[in-house]
Amino acid sequence: MVGLTVVLGLAVNVAVIALARPSMEFGALWRFGLVVLVAFCVWRWWVPVRIRSHELVYLWSDVAIMTAIAVDSGPLLVTAITLGALLARATVSREPIKIVFQAGQAAISGFVGWIVFHTLVGGPLQVGSIPDLLGLLLAGLALQVVNEALTTAALVFAQGQTVWQVLAGSRGRDQVVLVANLAVGVFMASLTSWAVWTAFLVPLAIGALRYVYSSSVRLQQHEDAFKRLEEVTNALNQLDEAAVLEELVAGSARLFRAEAVEVVLGNGTVVSGTGRGNEQLAAADALPVIVHRPLQAAGEHLGEIRLRFASQVTLTDAEQRTFSTLAAIAGVSIANARQHEQTRQDAILDPLTNLPNRRALMVAINLALAEHPDTVSLLLVDLDRFKDVNDTLGHAAGDRLLQEVSERLTLAVAADGQVYRLGGDEFAILVPGVTPRQLVSIADRMVQRLAVPVRLDIGMASPVAVTVFGSIGVAKAVAAPAASMLTGPGEKVDATELLRRADVAMYRAKGAGGGIDHYDPNSDPTSLQRLLLEPELRTALEDPEQIVVEFQPQLDATTGAPTGAEALVRWRHPVYGVLNADVVIPAVARAGLDTRLTMTVLERALQARNHWLDKYGVDVRVAVNLAPRSVLDRTLPDQIARHLRHHRTTADRLVLELPETVATTDLDAVATVLTALHNLGVQISLDDFGTGGAPLTMLARLPVDEVKIDRSFITEMNRSATSEAIVRATVDLAHSLRLRTVGVGVGNATLDRSLRELGCDAVQGHFYSGPVDADAAGVLLAEANKAAQRRQAADVVRLASVRRRR
Repeated sequence: MVGLTVVLGLAVNVAVIALARPSMEFGALWRFGLVVLVAFCVWRWWVPVRIRSHELVYLWSDVAIMTAIAVDSGPLLVTAITLGALLARATVSREPIKIVFQAGQAAISGFVGWIVFHTLVGGPLQVGSIPDLLGLLLAGLALQVVNEALTTAALVFAQGQTVWQVLAGSRGRDQVVLVANLAVGVFMASLTSWAVWTAFLVPLAIGALRYVYSSSVRLQQHEDAFKRLEEVTNALNQLDEAAVLEELVAGSARLFRAEAVEVVLGNGTVVSGTGRGNEQLAAADALPVIVHRPLQAAGEHLGEIRLRFASQVTLTDAEQRTFSTLAAIAGVSIANARQHEQTRQDAILDPLTNLPNRRALMVAINLALAEHPDTVSLLLVDLDRFKDVNDTLGHAAGDRLLQEVSERLTLAVAADGQVYRLGGDEFAILVPGVTPRQLVSIADRMVQRLAVPVRLDIGMASPVAVTVFGSIGVAKAVAAPAASMLTGPGEKVDATELLRRADVAMYRAKGAGGGIDHYDPNSDPTSLQRLLLEPELRTALEDPEQIVVEFQPQLDATTGAPTGAEALVRWRHPVYGVLNADVVIPAVARAGLDTRLTMTVLERALQARNHWLDKYGVDVRVAVNLAPRSVLDRTLPDQIARHLRHHRTTADRLVLELPETVATTDLDAVATVLTALHNLGVQISLDDFGTGGAPLTMLARLPVDEVKIDRSFITEMNRSATSEAIVRATVDLAHSLRLRTVGVGVGNATLDRSLRELGCDAVQGHFYSGPVDADAAGVLLAEANKAAQRRQAADVVRLASVRRRR
């Protein structure tokens, strides 16, 4: 663009010199000099406006050219104007390109103005001639159009914008100035044509125009600066640091019309831009830094902001103050964004392990449920013996152990899920969208990594090796069916419910001595606390259709003859289906209906026993479980005695099973009640033997007739030498105290044979029969009795045959 303007300017001057005839009268040499002087003043007293690194000027060239036409209408006035502009720009600018460009622009506009005037008027301007004034006015309009075209082209070149973008940004003030210039130009030209010496008044008129226009430009620039500063500061009012930096870069580029802006933070991060997206960013990075300001907040140095320009640019005092104000506001905005992010991190991160915390877990679960409603799993890990580490080695060692555990769990889970710390020694692992096999693999990896000893440096000669194990509860977000006893009618599984399920499974695992346990809704009494209400229980105890009793046969381990049947309570809830004893008993205890439930089950059990005796001729003991609180009821012996008399049943046909949890109650009071029952002839059985807190104390202080070995030992005895040894020792201990033993949970023939070989007296389990109703139990007991009699008869025949052979 510069080259084209210079070439055209030279061509114009060559043309006008060629057109000038040697005989042409200039009027006087001083007329040529006067035009040069006028042009010099005009191009010397300009108003600068900076566009990025380029400085554009507003001139009154139209006034000078129109006055020059009045002074001398010959073509060499173009050369005079060019010479004046060239001399004026050479005195104020050290950039040759700008000097020759503006001289060329003066030549082109002067030539266009002269051509139009010469074409329309054809001679010198006549004072008072309306056609001549109109021709002069049209010449002024033409040269203004040329000037505007060249200025627009320069802006397009400087800003990289389109022509329409530049024209759309034109301000109304420019149009007013152009009209004012035309009016002044016509007036000065008319005055000069009347008296040539008045041309010397042109500099005064230009000075006045320059003062008015420069004041207008400064005022407009200040207004624009304040408006843009307000826009930028409003845009900085965000809580995301990246967004603040992006707005700071773009807003600063617009506000100060910089080629590029960059923000250098104290941590070395650099954010840069041109304010025009990514356009020319690579080239802008190489530009020199002209101006910079520090970014600070509360005395803390955060970094600095830098403005880059393609050439030397001096910001005005107002721009300097604006830049300092913007830097101060930006520093506060960056600090606020960082504080917000830190607060957010503190709210969702555990400061010790740097893992997400419970709040983050709840949010993550809900998000995962929205994406994978049927495949979200949650594992809850509670460290065993962690309190011992804290108490023995100190809290610092405990903290280091938690950090090590968090790292191991993270490695075990890998990319399959996310580890969270819930507090204390509890961790959670959220695993969305995995198969059951993958879930088992994750849990196994966790157990393996936790089993490796942790070496803790506690200031001793060598680190202390600590082994911690975890109890792991696994829960899956399986949608509960409508009218489910787990979540209520139609209720969906949410974050709270999934966490509660995992917590139930984890405590079951902890109660079993550690390891992994999966959530089972049928063994979740907590989930029914809001459902099993006292009014429903009281009504259900009166309804034989709701509170039902099933029976599981007990057989002699040696002969297979029936020895008894255990009565097991079930609640056929009209909405939630069949609820087993693990759910019903805790709910009954909370409602304070322990003894009442015991009497209901006892009544049904004695009725069933007499039915078996009358119909099938099977005379067996019937076992009824006692609720822990009912054994403290001193009226219990009398109530049981009345039921026995009512059903004409001898006391030795009734077995009352006592849970080992009574070891935590008042054993003296329990012993008083049980002794009274034992004196009646009622048999006392100690249930779940081996899992309670003080089994030997109970054997020593309570009148026990039978010991039921817990199923956790029975089911593992063929896979675990320890479990087999415990079962053997329990059988031997019971026999030495002249107590019967019952093996519970027999599920296969191998266990049946093993218990028989160990000398267990009776067996019970699904290998023989699961819990069934009274009629089905009677049939099973009768069949078992006949089978035992047949085996006994066959044994007698075989024994007699052997004796005869002898």
